Amino acid sequence: QALSQLSYRLRLSETEFGMIEKLRTKTKAEGLMTKMIGSSQTTEEKEDAYTLKRKIVKQQEEIDRLNCILDIRRNTHDIFVYDIVQDSVTTKSETISISLLSDIHIEETVDSNSVLGLNEYNPVIAKKRLDNYFINLVRLVSHHQTHYHIKKHIIGLLGDVIGGFIHEELRQTNSMTPLAAISLAKSCLLSGFKYLQENLNVESIDIICLVGNHGRNTDKMQFTNLTDTSYEYFLYKDLEELCRLNGYDKINFIIPQSGFAIVNLFGKAYMFTHGNLGFSYKGGVGGLIVPFLRYFGKVAPVLKIERIFFGHYHTTIDIAEGVGNGSIKGYDAYAMSKGLAFEKAKQSLVLLNSKRGFTNFQSIYLDD
Repeated sequence: QALSQLSYRLRLSETEFGMIEKLRTKTKAEGLMTKMIGSSQTTEEKEDAYTLKRKIVKQQEEIDRLNCILDIRRNTHDIFVYDIVQDSVTTKSETISISLLSDIHIEETVDSNSVLGLNEYNPVIAKKRLDNYFINLVRLVSHHQTHYHIKKHIIGLLGDVIGGFIHEELRQTNSMTPLAAISLAKSCLLSGFKYLQENLNVESIDIICLVGNHGRNTDKMQFTNLTDTSYEYFLYKDLEELCRLNGYDKINFIIPQSGFAIVNLFGKAYMFTHGNLGFSYKGGVGGLIVPFLRYFGKVAPVLKIERIFFGHYHTTIDIAEGVGNGSIKGYDAYAMSKGLAFEKAKQSLVLLNSKRGFTNFQSIYLDD
């Protein structure tokens, strides 16, 4: 390619062509010089002959280089450069943007000393990170809209909005009670939905709401009445009503009485879930992907799903079978004690195109 560019730009003068011809003539003496070296009688004559031969060799190399350039010129004389015109219209096929929002743990605290300064967390930081989530989400989707036809956005609100009192340690370290935490979360999320209503240039925003394991009001997980024992389920129902009363007409809620939601997009089914049901991971060999793929292999043929979106593990993954979400809370002492990989506080965003499938994955970073 470099030679092609050089050949296109090269303009050889008559002097340079003459130089080539002279060099060709000089190289005819190379054989004679070799004989002279052999027949030279004195050391001085031999040295002169060797010097002459080296000059001839260098001249021959220059001839070869110039001949190569000339050959390229001869073989590429018909190349021309034209202007590539970009279509100003975005792709006609529709794209849906999907973001995940999970593992906020809004009232929990992370003392920076407990994680060697890698993270710090409290309700003030939680509010700031949630604000940044909505701000950066609008920025990213707006950027993609310059290239994709995006009329619909989906938020997978996947649970663990609060930390709750499910462990004795949380009763000691949480900055507020579960009900106070629910009140704070309601304020932050409703403000975020208002921001999306006013700033996200789409026709509709679907919010798929799943409960997590931390928002329960029982000591042990219950399954049949999973949503009836969850503070988060009633938070979601309140948010749905408040959005309706405030006239946020772009926003639609999907709130299943289950730990799973299956949504059909462009003729294919996708599952949303918190992530604690069905498979588990505690830092074993092979990482989170191994148990997840084992689980996916069991449920995908039965439910006819293409991909699973999940949270719970505070770990970002993006593979063909699923998207694992990070956390708002970020790295904590539990993760450090288990030797889990460090991950900054972030959430996930993907684009689903009606023609090409998933075309983009990126993280929504939350800290300034």
